[in-house]
Amino acid sequence: MARLQSAIEFLATYSLVLIIIAVVLSVLYLFVALPQTVAPAQCTFYSGFNCLDALYIINSSAGHGSTLMITAVDAQPGIVNITSFSGFLNFVNSYHGYCTPSVLAPGETTYCYALFSTTPKVGNSYQGTINVKGTYCSSTTSQIYTASCPSTGGQAYAYGGGIRVQAAGVSLTPTGYINITVRNTQGITMPGGSQVEIQFVPNTYNAFERSDLGNIRFFQGPKELYSWCEANCNSLSTSNAIFWVKSQGQIPSNSAVAFTMYFEPQTNDYDGIYAGQAPGLSRSYAQFDNGAQVFSFYDNFQGTSLNANNWRKYYAGVAGSVTVNNGVTISTFSTTKAELLAQTTGFNGTEISEANFIYAPTGSPGASGGIMQQNGSSSTANGYIFTADSALSVQSGAANTAELSAGPVLTLGTGVMGIAWAATGNYVAYSNYAPSQGTDSTYPKGTLTYAAIGVFYGTSGTSNSHVKLDWVRNRIYPPNGVAPTITFNTIVQTT
Repeated sequence: MARLQSAIEFLATYSLVLIIIAVVLSVLYLFVALPQTVAPAQCTFYSGFNCLDALYIINSSAGHGSTLMITAVDAQPGIVNITSFSGFLNFVNSYHGYCTPSVLAPGETTYCYALFSTTPKVGNSYQGTINVKGTYCSSTTSQIYTASCPSTGGQAYAYGGGIRVQAAGVSLTPTGYINITVRNTQGITMPGGSQVEIQFVPNTYNAFERSDLGNIRFFQGPKELYSWCEANCNSLSTSNAIFWVKSQGQIPSNSAVAFTMYFEPQTNDYDGIYAGQAPGLSRSYAQFDNGAQVFSFYDNFQGTSLNANNWRKYYAGVAGSVTVNNGVTISTFSTTKAELLAQTTGFNGTEISEANFIYAPTGSPGASGGIMQQNGSSSTANGYIFTADSALSVQSGAANTAELSAGPVLTLGTGVMGIAWAATGNYVAYSNYAPSQGTDSTYPKGTLTYAAIGVFYGTSGTSNSHVKLDWVRNRIYPPNGVAPTITFNTIVQTT
């Protein structure tokens, strides 16, 4: 009887505890049984911004890991210029990040992307931190697109936050794509890493495009290609947009390879790594410029100082000046000397050296500016120069002797000027990609070739001449100087 009473007292005392344990176990079972996608994302900035949403996506269509995407609102009283965005998830740092738009007025929304090389497991939770860096300008304006808040001025800021998000079982699905055939029509193999020019009228596909074409990506098989939009990068343009795309492997003689041009969602912009644009096309100079990834040599003269790893100066500050300020202006004030920037490192083989001239040379034809290829990097090196106001010329001594007319006249003024020195006695000039070939065996080509830009004087030189340009590049000379043919198939809509 005593034992029965003890049992009853035990049940009476601990029955509530047992019930609670049973309920807890049931809740835990239900939580485990539920799909993990019901767990909400958590995204919080500690100051400066309000985070509205977050998504972590596997980039099965982009070929490089995963992307953390957040939507944030500027909570600052002034204008901000975002220069970088980064994420740190499960002890892994993003390798690149950006926000678009990057310049915000109070209350405006931005979309930020952090790119990771890792591929997460669908449904797993990932947590860590997010960070935004840039410039804060206290003044406000109703016209944000004309606001003055440069990325290198104002007050530097860095805002952080915490995040927890699950990897979604979706990809950055493109809204459409076009298969492109790139055909080498020559009997010579096109080298791997060649730059392929792809042109199309943006207005044809404007329903799929972001206004600046920043959502366009190029692939060769599963691999994303580096691409750079040079001109007419506007979805409403009825003139050809010019993209330069760096190929992967060789294109054999009389053969073709397939590229694919994808249209990502219109919220996606250039990432500045795989997809970029010329420096003067973005709101902040060179914001998405990835020319160094696309071309074998590239300089956009960003900032206010010359990159000494790329260039050597001759006579600068003596007979003229070289001024760098998001572009470069080269001037001469002498009738007896030239101003020149010569490449410090030469290249093997044959390449086309090109520059985008914003200001044409001023002064008489005896003092002209242009782009040159020479057989050395010293001031006494010899070679050939395409001058914007006169002709393709022999240059006897790059920086200190007269140019001698030796080729066809290709008057340009402003725009893209180029030159290639294919072999001794064989050179070609390019005026906005239109070639004009000539022959002259005055100087040997040499083992290495060096690009140069500058203002050159002639026998009837003027004492005042200058040029301004915003980028210089080298690209591989195509087989026999003939670019591959490009054929577009019909666009395929995917969503």
